[in-house]
Amino acid sequence: MRNSHNPSLKPIYRSRLSITGICSNLSIAVAVGLAIVSLGPWFVWGRSFHVIFAALFMMLRLPLIKRHYSRRELWVLYSLVPFAFFYSKFVLDPLGQSLQRLLGLVMPIVFPILFSHAERQRFLRWLTNTFSIMLLVSIIGFAIRTFIVELPHSEIIHPNPFYPPFKNYYFFTVLHDFGPLTRFTSMITEPGHVGMTAALLLFVNGYSWRKWQNVVMSIAMFWSMSLAGFVLFALGLFLYFILTRKSIIHGMIRVFIPLVAVISIGIIFYSPDNNDIVSLYILSRLTVDENKGISGNNRNTASFNREFDRFLESDDMLQGLSSEQLKEKFSGTANSSYKVFIMTYGMLSFLCLLLFMGVNLTSYPSKLGIGFTLLILASFVQRPYFLWEIQSFTYLCFLPLCHQAKLALKGAKQ
Repeated sequence: MRNSHNPSLKPIYRSRLSITGICSNLSIAVAVGLAIVSLGPWFVWGRSFHVIFAALFMMLRLPLIKRHYSRRELWVLYSLVPFAFFYSKFVLDPLGQSLQRLLGLVMPIVFPILFSHAERQRFLRWLTNTFSIMLLVSIIGFAIRTFIVELPHSEIIHPNPFYPPFKNYYFFTVLHDFGPLTRFTSMITEPGHVGMTAALLLFVNGYSWRKWQNVVMSIAMFWSMSLAGFVLFALGLFLYFILTRKSIIHGMIRVFIPLVAVISIGIIFYSPDNNDIVSLYILSRLTVDENKGISGNNRNTASFNREFDRFLESDDMLQGLSSEQLKEKFSGTANSSYKVFIMTYGMLSFLCLLLFMGVNLTSYPSKLGIGFTLLILASFVQRPYFLWEIQSFTYLCFLPLCHQAKLALKGAKQ
């Protein structure tokens, strides 16, 4: 796959076939599968796919562990330890539950830290291709269903009782049916998850429309009609062209045509009584609310916000609430933001996560690394999903590649 716009993703050459090479390739393939599974596609709902993929990934990486690692890799590993302790909640939750969180969610993060340069390239390339193929298949099916003919489907129930039943078309799902302006969700739970993930991977792949993957991800992001996706896309585009010293005007031209198309469609379907999807899901969320600022800042209920204010003044603030307390208070409610992360895992866990990201950034410094970290943090404000492998693995591979590309460019100039 060519990538002249992002030197960190240049293709690599295959090494000779060996047991080590086979384990490496298989582990990267499983890591990509784990990243996709972390998005929660419909075929993993209520199943233990994440546990299976995580266990298989770690087993395949064990034969590849070396005796010696660089100082950078060791510093990143050391910085993960305090986060692992507080995030696992050994003090608050039963031992078995804490161990499950440690082994299933934190331990897999260790191994991308130890990937080789070639493995990091391979992971990002395979992940981009896999995610784009999944989106492309969904887009084709979704377009047929939306504009041509209704397709066979069944009803499927999400494990989270907050969600109503989904229409499952197998290549895509539908949560709320608005006819021609139904929001695109691909095979995963929410349109916002599509927009968030596409916006992050577009930054990683340099926004070049010469790549079919970026075209597919852009279509998916715009069709998801996710306000958060639009914001992350605009912020990422701005950061990318500022940090790479490329023309912002040139970058804006790349998105001018699809942006005009989205606005035109919105005008066509706009209803004066504000009962259309454009008004309900985009325009209404850009209005100013005296209590929470922008109305789109609706990731927490009023009762949760009141409880969070009390939580910040309590002794629970440092370590968070136990899983049992959270289940009693907020099970099945619509809450998702950095506040949920802090209440669930505590302020110490949140600060340790920032420390972990900071050590990564200082160990592998680069301008694009700074930009991607800011983009991840911006996404975290609304959706604190950094522990999803689709984000954490991408982050841990992308930063070292950007640093290596910076060093190579500096060496070429000397």
